[in-house]
Amino acid sequence: MKYALVIFETDESRHRIRTDRAAHRAAYETWIGKIAAAGSSST
Repeated sequence: MKYALVIFETDESRHRIRTDRAAHRAAYETWIGKIAAAGSSST
């Protein structure tokens, strides 16, 4: 099965990301890592 992830941005969300890009990137990488780990354990 294949999946697609769609992320919608707003002016407000872009502003929040720009104010602390490193924190948002770390949170995103942690979230994606958890998803990847959950997917790899089911194969």
